[in-house]
Amino acid sequence: VPPPPSSRPPPHVKTPKAAAGPVLVMPPPENSEIQGSAPAAKSLTVAQPIAQEIFKGEFLLEGAVAIGGSKFAFVNVYNSIALDLKSIQPPLSSVRTIDLATGDIKQISLEAGHCATAVIPTTNPDLLYVVTNKGIYTLNHSAKNENWELKFWHKPEFMNDWPEGTRTNDCRVDPEGNLLISMMGEDAHRNTPGARQAELYLVRPDKSEKLLLKDLFIPNGNVCIPREDGTYTMLYNDTARQYSQLPEVNSLPRAIDKYHYDPKAGTLLREGVFYEFQGGNDVKSFPDGMAISADFKFVLVPMFFGGGVEVVAVNADGNGEYVGFIPTPGAAQCTSIALKPGPLDSDDSNALITTAAEFYTEQDYTDNPNAGSLFRANLSNLGIVGPQPALFELGMDLSQLDT
Repeated sequence: VPPPPSSRPPPHVKTPKAAAGPVLVMPPPENSEIQGSAPAAKSLTVAQPIAQEIFKGEFLLEGAVAIGGSKFAFVNVYNSIALDLKSIQPPLSSVRTIDLATGDIKQISLEAGHCATAVIPTTNPDLLYVVTNKGIYTLNHSAKNENWELKFWHKPEFMNDWPEGTRTNDCRVDPEGNLLISMMGEDAHRNTPGARQAELYLVRPDKSEKLLLKDLFIPNGNVCIPREDGTYTMLYNDTARQYSQLPEVNSLPRAIDKYHYDPKAGTLLREGVFYEFQGGNDVKSFPDGMAISADFKFVLVPMFFGGGVEVVAVNADGNGEYVGFIPTPGAAQCTSIALKPGPLDSDDSNALITTAAEFYTEQDYTDNPNAGSLFRANLSNLGIVGPQPALFELGMDLSQLDT
């Protein structure tokens, strides 16, 4: 979307402290009719803010992912180069983890000019990969490792083709253990005429790479549903593409797209629309991240400017049907959601939701007092649990990794 004036100062980001004991939340209120991304959206449950003394007013929390047990990882996307904030000293981009059972929070900040956009679980449970605008790094998050350190692993060739000031965006692991990395030109994001639009790449464990999609606008969440022939249906969000300079992109509806994905062949072919959001293109609420339930029956879509997560059922025809909404009270810019795998206790929270306060003014903070916060929700009453997370295939153990 067109950016607000660059003179707006970034929000102050506080240094996280270790949380003492479990994070407690009040039970959600009774279901009610609320205004979400669809007119008179049905509230399924209400997400509750957590650790507000630490996570509040953050610029852009994003990329939530389950990493084992009750632990989740996410990032604070903050790149002073890409955001044209060279005249000020902004907070650093960072990688964070939170344990919803104990409240433990850890973080590592990146060097200036580095922008973390995704955390990738791997086949080594102690090792995460962190995707940045400068390449891919490893992070040993073992409980035995008190001193977190990012170590360079690989910079894909396609990153060298993008100019300084551009960055990666949403990145995932596909069901075959490959990386899906999106590249986004901030000039394209800011609607600059003639700017290079966004692209999606496949990166295999052997570091080979292939372009899957081009001429996207703001590449974001995706999930895969297996097909009988061993390939997949990929559901994909291209956020706010109504503002693209490319007519063929601009003319597409505000929707989740459906693709045929063959990771072995390295092909991704658009098949049409999976689900078109209610209200059409006139509603200024955009699909951002995405998660899917373990049984592939529900797709959960955080809505940027929508104030929550839209829940969509996968019907018998393989298309989407509106189910309801999970509001994030006081936080309009909803960015990502991750689901905890496995069975749930009745009082368990199995969803972590991130939000943002991108370019917020004092009035914006007044209107959105929980902007830039983390939220948690219990989706057990909906029968929604997370799948086992897809893992990047390392082909090596941590002791062999000397980077």
